[in-house]
Amino acid sequence: MKKKVALLIINNGFGEVDWILPVLYKLSKNYTIFTYFRSQSAFSSLKMVNEIFHLWKKISKGYYVEKKFDNFFWKGLRKIINPIYKKNVIINSFINKKIHDINFIEKKIFNILGLKNFEISIFFSEFGVYSGWVETIKNNFKRPLIVHFPSHSSIFSKKKIKENQLRKVKMLSGDLLLLSTKREIARFENFISINKITVGGVPKFDNWWIKKVLNSKFDFNVKKLHNKSVISIGIRPKFHLLEGKDFNRLESQIHDVMKVLSEIKNVLIIIKVHPKINSPHFFKILENYNRKKWILSKSHLTKLSKISNCIINSINSAVPLDALCVNKPAIELWPVIKNENKTNEQKKEGISIQAKNRGNFSHLIKLVLNKPNHQIWLGQKKSFINIYKYKNRSTLKVINIINNSLKKMENLR
Repeated sequence: MKKKVALLIINNGFGEVDWILPVLYKLSKNYTIFTYFRSQSAFSSLKMVNEIFHLWKKISKGYYVEKKFDNFFWKGLRKIINPIYKKNVIINSFINKKIHDINFIEKKIFNILGLKNFEISIFFSEFGVYSGWVETIKNNFKRPLIVHFPSHSSIFSKKKIKENQLRKVKMLSGDLLLLSTKREIARFENFISINKITVGGVPKFDNWWIKKVLNSKFDFNVKKLHNKSVISIGIRPKFHLLEGKDFNRLESQIHDVMKVLSEIKNVLIIIKVHPKINSPHFFKILENYNRKKWILSKSHLTKLSKISNCIINSINSAVPLDALCVNKPAIELWPVIKNENKTNEQKKEGISIQAKNRGNFSHLIKLVLNKPNHQIWLGQKKSFINIYKYKNRSTLKVINIINNSLKKMENLR
């Protein structure tokens, strides 16, 4: 009997693994989990979050990190002829199949795991990336179930894609698109047939999984927390993307945040920088402040939230959701770029409580420390629960969806 393999392809890094890992954890009882990383940076991003990396290692029997010279000849040929034959479907399809040959991955599984008799039954691919692997695999008669999933739990707009933007949309070619909430269906029905869209919630918000994330050591001395107010910051200091006034506003904002927090008596500030961002300028700013008041951590944000009085996040971030799933309040920083709030769905839905400026930020910090049960924070938690209705049963719901789809696929063969 053939061994069943569930293949996970990681395009960008940690966020993709974080969302789908509880599902893979349960599936690992019946499937051999193999992970294919599209780049070294994607793998490094996962390694930077200790809890998820170790939980992933427990169930991923093997992995491969794609190298720049893999299928080098065909990649080089595509680069040369693409300007000439860009619109030639036949030529592009032929080269794409050579670059994304499933036999390449199967050989890696055989060499790394030593499996001789196996089949890839489920193929997981994040929904934000147009994948050459998906395009190649979908045309095979006996092929795995192709499942698209989110790379994060942030709320997407309810709005449909505008007519003039539809031509820019690249269709998803898989069999399933997993979404976190029903409100997102209208947004994504332009990307894939609506009968392939299913809503299963966010598996990583299930309590059984949160306990696993929490059940690990911190990367700092927990004695530092004793009798202190603890405020964690989950931040994306995008200095490398900004210049001029935007750069200066972000710099000023970080100073404002550190000044306000440093003035609190008996406080410990735990700072976690997004695993995909390396910002020397941000760390240089931190050097201006009392080193006894702050520490850096690579721990998971849910774990940091659990030990904190509140968590602070950059605008348009999934960080508040990591806090709210363990019943902790979150404060979002004010915009530093024009129109930054335009796409801020979490603010519109009441999940993000956004500070207006430094003064208002100071007020909200005092409020959360002195009145943790204030109506503002209770309303924030209520908004979270109203939107993420499948909390504590999302993993099981997603697995049932996958199993039912596998049965349908088998019946069609």
